[in-house]
Amino acid sequence: MSDPLKITSSHLARVAIVYLRQSSAAQVEHNRESTDRQYALVNKAGDLGWPTDKVIVIDEDLGVSGSGAVARSGFARLTAEVALGHVGLVLGLEVSRLARNNADWYRLIDLCGLSNTLIGDADGIYHPALFNDRLLLGLKGTMSAAELYLLVAGFSIAAKSMASRYNNAVCGDIDRGERNSNCFEGRNDEKPEMAMDSDEFELRAVPAICLTASEHRQPGPGAETALA
Repeated sequence: MSDPLKITSSHLARVAIVYLRQSSAAQVEHNRESTDRQYALVNKAGDLGWPTDKVIVIDEDLGVSGSGAVARSGFARLTAEVALGHVGLVLGLEVSRLARNNADWYRLIDLCGLSNTLIGDADGIYHPALFNDRLLLGLKGTMSAAELYLLVAGFSIAAKSMASRYNNAVCGDIDRGERNSNCFEGRNDEKPEMAMDSDEFELRAVPAICLTASEHRQPGPGAETALA
């Protein structure tokens, strides 16, 4: 972390809060490295001058989204402590851990600026009362909110595309049109080779859809009569 000169005796006289968050229970279960890195910020607070007994870890929001759609008891506790002037430093691995929506983020920035509280992440230490620091924090928060929007939009587009492909497969129409848009290359009587799809969200679903379409393309004996 940079700018340690921003830390004064006034900040060190108060507590440092290390805030932990991951978006879902699955992330907490499978991405333990991130959790460990966040807990390791306690040591970073010590390196910056806070004794262990003055470092508070707030981790009740592990597994809770920061989008603002659900209440976060940990974040509410954090903002209350900042508003009361009890906090000298708020420490998070990155801005997106603190908030994924502008309303929560700017409320925290305002409270920190009014109470002379620093905000720190993996890139540096910021004082929200300073114009340049506030500008940078605002940009970080906006990018964090935009990332969430793009993630949601990407999943939505992928879901619609998969639904369209499934509908085409059921109707037997997935093999019509340009061959380059399909998933199989080669003749029907050979073992098909799957071509990579450009959207990674569909890689798992497309093979099953295309197998369904492949069955439509290989009618059994007497099928011509049945389909006539």
